[in-house]
Parts: sequence; structure tokens; C-alpha cells
Amino acid sequence: MSSRPAVLSAPGPVPLARPVRSPDNGLDKKAVDIRIMEWQPCQFVR
Repeated sequence: MSSRPAVLSAPGPVPLARPVRSPDNGLDKKAVDIRIMEWQPCQFVR
């Protein structure tokens, strides 16, 4: 759970996660989770 906020704090995934996150579309929310998972390894590389 600590990794989630860390990824959101990053300047890259923040703008991408914003449009993807939609309260009307539940599928979009799932997409955000997938993006966060893909971004997690990116943070480790840095």
C-alpha cells in the first residue's frame, strides 16, 4: 500500500492516472491499477 502513494506522487504517472480515473467508468479504475503496477518497476529502475 505504501508503494501506491509513492507512485501517485511521481510527476510522470500523476497526469496519466488523472484522465484514466473516472467515477462513472468502473473499467477505468481497473486500468489505473494496471498502470500503477507497470509504473512500480519504473520507480525501482530509477
